[in-house]
Amino acid sequence: MEKRKISLIAFFVLLVTLTVFMLIPSPPTVFPKIRFLDKVEHFSAFFILTSLLLVYSGGISLKKRRFNLIFPSMLICYGILIEFLQGLTGRSIEVSDVIADVIGIAFGCILSLFFL
Repeated sequence: MEKRKISLIAFFVLLVTLTVFMLIPSPPTVFPKIRFLDKVEHFSAFFILTSLLLVYSGGISLKKRRFNLIFPSMLICYGILIEFLQGLTGRSIEVSDVIADVIGIAFGCILSLFFL
């Protein structure tokens, strides 16, 4: 299977998995809460989602005058939507989660300039 197909399949598997885990109510835990771990998780998830989409689309290339912002924009909208939906499931709505999402998306876009 070619790289583009694999990245698209991996993207949708990760997207569905993240959607489920972000929308189920948080279970009580006996472990102490690690500060900012949630933000690292958001950053990492959206970095990986962005990277997978950019591998599928061929990346962002300034040399070829191709600058595709459709996928990153869609992911930003997805991150905002998830935050609002979390409020309906009893979880907290945090602007800092959306900021972590956007930073992860930005890092994915920046790295694609050098590696795709």
